[in-house]
This record gives sequence, structure tokens and C-alpha cells, in this order.
Amino acid sequence: MGRRASSENRFANFWEFPGGKIEAGETDEIALKREILEELGRDMLRAKHFLNLEWEYPDRVVDLRFYFMELDTHDLSKMTLAAHSELNWYPLEETKSLEALPANHHIIDSLLSVKDPWS
Repeated sequence: MGRRASSENRFANFWEFPGGKIEAGETDEIALKREILEELGRDMLRAKHFLNLEWEYPDRVVDLRFYFMELDTHDLSKMTLAAHSELNWYPLEETKSLEALPANHHIIDSLLSVKDPWS
């Protein structure tokens, strides 16, 4: 998960799953590949849709699309911090105790019931 920079106006220092916005003309998969490369400096090897979630914050509603991904893990020490102040891998159960964005806690709860994301 990535920790939002302390300079962020909203949800500074909260943990979140990497990702971003779909640009005009992009498919979900193209946007996913681009965002992961931009935010983590990693190539996405494969992805599988997990769920869509519409989440209402006090000032806006966001359409979130979550995917399982397999990343190129060659030399993880060279992952980039383009969008976050910190990146870390956590066992799923541990992510429940992180100060994460509210929508991300909902996703974590959903992930806990998944046995094999690729089946």
C-alpha cells in the first residue's frame, strides 16, 4: 500500500491502494498499466477485475474499480515513489489496522474472503 504524502490537502498520511484516474479514451486495463507504471515504476504482467465501488465522500462521489494484479517484481528496491511518501507490502490482515482511506477499508474487508484471486 502507499502512504499519501503529508503535503496532500486531503487524507494526508493515509494509506491507500495504488491507482488513479482513467484518462479520456483509455480502457480500464490501459489506465491500470499506466498508473502502476507511473506510481510504482513497475510493469503489470496481468490483471483481473475484482469489484467496482461507488464511494461517497462529503464533497464528492468516486467510482472506484479494483483489480488483482501481478507485477514485475524484478528488483523491488527500484520501485518509485511518484505518488506516495512511502510504499509497503503488508499481510492482508495487518492492513485492517492501518489508517487507510475509508473506501480502502471496505475493499480490505472484501479481500479477506478471497481464497484464490486467479480462479
